[in-house]
Amino acid sequence: MSRHSPDSVPLEEIRTEEKREEENRRASAFEDFWKAYPNKEAKKKSLEIWKRKKLDIHLPAILWFIEKAK
Repeated sequence: MSRHSPDSVPLEEIRTEEKREEENRRASAFEDFWKAYPNKEAKKKSLEIWKRKKLDIHLPAILWFIEKAK
């Protein structure tokens, strides 16, 4: 049983949850990119690069470029 009151959540738990949410956002953005990306090769490697370079913040520009290049 936790020794914390319901209103007080340890900072470590908050950071862990924030990190999990960030990973989910990145994965979701990557899936949007992957649906639009015409070259369906090396998905695992592409995801690793996507996460490392934090490309989710550039998703709108990336999708625009993919569409323009078609």
